[in-house]
Amino acid sequence: MADWAAAKFFLDLVALVLAVGSCIYTWHKNRNQAHRDQIEKLKAEVEDERNRRRHDVTDLATRLTGAETRLNDAPTGKAMHEVAVSIERLSGDLRAAVARMDGVHEIVKRLDAITNRQEEFLLNMPRGA
Repeated sequence: MADWAAAKFFLDLVALVLAVGSCIYTWHKNRNQAHRDQIEKLKAEVEDERNRRRHDVTDLATRLTGAETRLNDAPTGKAMHEVAVSIERLSGDLRAAVARMDGVHEIVKRLDAITNRQEEFLLNMPRGA
């Protein structure tokens, strides 16, 4: 009986060690799975953030290229000065043209007066003469 009691004790001890070992293994496995799930979730978040930032960088690069193109097409200070000088010349030319037009207007007024006098003369002239 002593051997049977010793064997039962040994088997009970092995069962206890296996049960405790099984609990520890299950706890460790579940904990590792939870960590893996958290790591996968963080990886997904990092990837989403990387894609969003990549999209933002692409948008900024496009905007920068557009701004550079507009700046390259913008007139320089020298070109703007040349435009201002040309406008001043045109302004002077217009003043001269207006002065000439005033002279032409005076001539037209004189011709109109002469034409009116001729019409009056012809209209007032006796018919039989």
